[in-house]
Order: sequence, then C-alpha cells, then structure tokens
Amino acid sequence: ETGVRQSLKSLLESRGHEVYLAINASTALDIYRRTHPDVVITDFQLGKDNGSLLAQEIRSYETSVGIKSQIFLISGDEVNWRSLPVDRFYRKPVDDAKLLDALDGDKK
Repeated sequence: ETGVRQSLKSLLESRGHEVYLAINASTALDIYRRTHPDVVITDFQLGKDNGSLLAQEIRSYETSVGIKSQIFLISGDEVNWRSLPVDRFYRKPVDDAKLLDALDGDKK
C-alpha cells in the first residue's frame, strides 16, 4: 500500500504535519523511538506484523521513558479496537476530513 502511505503523507504535510513513513512494525518502532511523535497512524496489517502489536510495543516504550502519543489504527476490516492500546480507530477508506479534524484537534 505504498500509494496509500504516500497519499496520506502528502495530505498531512500539506497541513503542516511532519510525517515519517515505515513499511513494517520494526521500522516504525525505530522511528518512534528516535522522534517521539505526537501521533502514530498505523494500519492494522503491517505485512507479517500488525498495528496492535506495534501499539503494544509503543505503549511499553512510552511507560519506560515517560511519554505518551496518540495512536490511530486504520483497518479495512472491523476490529475490536477498544480492547487495543490505541486511541482512535478509522475504517478504510479513511475520511480525510475526520482524520485531519482529529489531528488538528490534538494540536490545540
């Protein structure tokens, strides 16, 4: 889903957000540890990994260093996201306006 990642990156950058892309959970976690972003947006499916495992790893890291980020999970399937360590869930196709509203609201 390279096209989807690039499209989302362009949309977010056009609104002034700094964006880092990762193709798998391991790379995403490495980027997270280096950058400590305010928000993480992850797909539930990350190749052989999944977004809920990434969220668990992020939450564990956050506890160890005393920070907290918002985690948004995206999936084409229905997911019982309330039982996962994520803050928001968006079903594909994602409504860009709703996503931007959530991000802009978090910056206020």
